[in-house]
Amino acid sequence: MGSIWKRTLTIGTLAILVFPTNAVAVEKVPKIGNCLNYVKSEVFDQTAIPKIVPCSGMHNSEVYRLILLKDSSNFSQLSQLAQNSIAENLCTPWKGSSKFLNQWTYKVPNISKWKSGDLQLRCEAIKTVEPTDGSTLLIVSTWKGKKLDFK
Repeated sequence: MGSIWKRTLTIGTLAILVFPTNAVAVEKVPKIGNCLNYVKSEVFDQTAIPKIVPCSGMHNSEVYRLILLKDSSNFSQLSQLAQNSIAENLCTPWKGSSKFLNQWTYKVPNISKWKSGDLQLRCEAIKTVEPTDGSTLLIVSTWKGKKLDFK
């Protein structure tokens, strides 16, 4: 995160606070090997923004592949079905297997990020377990330690 600073200008007994107009928070972009933590309801949300966390802490996703999309592809404007098809071709098959991670998901920039030049498709590995309550929704696990054991 960028820090916001202020400068005080004193003229006689009048003090004026000056704040820079270009002070903005810098968002970290996940890289291959990063461990991420999502709110569980956002794990399968393709435009959710994760929190990058140390792999020694609790997390529920690990980045295994990044693909730079061409600006002309307009990926963010494609239908969900078309995005899923492209992501499936780019994110799978995994080159190897994992003893722990059993599911993958992908993330794409939302339209505003796409327009600002963020054209990266991110492939993430997760671990899911079958629900025990009769639900059809998979349960996303959290874990400590890096489990990404494939390339």
